[in-house]
Amino acid sequence: MASQIDAGTARFEEYRDDRFAAAIDVYDGAEVRLFYLLRAVTPGNYVVPPVGVEDMYRPAMRVTGSRTLDRLVVTPP
Repeated sequence: MASQIDAGTARFEEYRDDRFAAAIDVYDGAEVRLFYLLRAVTPGNYVVPPVGVEDMYRPAMRVTGSRTLDRLVVTPP
């Protein structure tokens, strides 16, 4: 999995089997965009959940993406 962070400074990035986590400095209302590349290796049908963002120091500041769930089908080679 690879990521790109635009308009922010990443203090921490972690790539796990089920998620990408990052700690990012955001400056005075700047818009931050995160991009990721998904790598699927096990055949099957999957649902990609919406993105979630939260501020660990201010728990009231959080958002969950509202777009419909994407589906991903991985077929054997």
